Amino acid sequence: MHKPQSKFTFGRSAAQRVHMVRGDQLNGQDTKAGGKGLQGSQENRENHCGRIPSLSEDHYVRVRASYVAEIRRNLVGFTLVQPTSFVHSAKRELWLEYIAVRPASKRKGIGTMLMSTVIEYANTQNISFLYTTLNPNNSESIQFLTMHGFEVKDWKEASKKLTQ
Repeated sequence: MHKPQSKFTFGRSAAQRVHMVRGDQLNGQDTKAGGKGLQGSQENRENHCGRIPSLSEDHYVRVRASYVAEIRRNLVGFTLVQPTSFVHSAKRELWLEYIAVRPASKRKGIGTMLMSTVIEYANTQNISFLYTTLNPNNSESIQFLTMHGFEVKDWKEASKKLTQ
């Protein structure tokens, strides 16, 4: 059972609480469930709806930077995130591989909450750059990333400079 990192209330109903669970509380079952029935705003999820490959499961649990959003213990969204660095660079970056929200839970602020949590994590780790890639035909993804301050280049790559 997960202990929530924090609780958020959406809408006018206090009964609807969303729990954010940090990656250190994420387990293999979460990553297996993560791909089922969720549509990503970064990429066309049709090829990724079964489950996250087992090679990745241990990695995302070990890195402890990914999150799930739950409402009443039901998974409604998740992020897969990993810090990156280059051998000859001191530049600390964060790769946002996926951010996904169940279709029934969209337009309720869950994606924004997930993105805010990722940015908060980056700030606590002194990471100054967040980047991702996206499907150039996914206007919803472009709108979401632009709304959150990402600079979308060539409709294929999005990045955001984080201030410390």
